[in-house]
Amino acid sequence: MAQQAEQVKFVLRLPPSLHKKIKRSAKANNTSMNKEITNILNDSFTGLLHFGYSESRCRSPWESNISV
Repeated sequence: MAQQAEQVKFVLRLPPSLHKKIKRSAKANNTSMNKEITNILNDSFTGLLHFGYSESRCRSPWESNISV
């Protein structure tokens, strides 16, 4: 069995209308809703870099250099 990258489980509440949009998008892209959300988030950070934001500005404000 291939080893998976580390993942964190995260519960997210969405309005029904947004859930429906993500569900339709995932179906159109032949993927799961989880993967669709992951792709959208990754693309949003890539887009910020494309528009001239430095990688350090794309990090979350709560992100730190402290290992847990």
